[in-house]
Amino acid sequence: MNSNRGGLCIYIIACTFALCSTQSVFAQTSPEPCKMLTQAEVSAATGVSVGAGQSLGGTCSWSGTPKVIVSLWYPGPALWAGIQHPNPPVSQTPASGVGDAAFYNTLGAYTSLGVQKGSTVFVVKIYGIADPSKQMAIEKALAANVIAKM
Repeated sequence: MNSNRGGLCIYIIACTFALCSTQSVFAQTSPEPCKMLTQAEVSAATGVSVGAGQSLGGTCSWSGTPKVIVSLWYPGPALWAGIQHPNPPVSQTPASGVGDAAFYNTLGAYTSLGVQKGSTVFVVKIYGIADPSKQMAIEKALAANVIAKM
């Protein structure tokens, strides 16, 4: 297993543990994630030509070459509570200037951006960009596009 996949597995495991011990916080009706970002918006933010969004289980993902994947999802209340209060080794940093409240969760070289706007919450994640600060900037730009459509 290469280090990127190993780090991703650790991130997923850490998030799973965080989610297993949470309570409900928000009730929301989730919009269709693939309608909240366009292929052009994702390509512009990442600097990579991506294909059309692919919906899978309440998540939409856009893939491009070189290998970059952007995902947008609307977690349910229990998942959102876990994302808001991650367990170590996931660290959390406030993100200003997007939504009513936002934060980055980071594990190693992987980040995700959780955003609350009114009673709606969503998460933007990019894979395939090595620099966490660049990941954060792209995730924030995409979150602003989502909020503009709300």
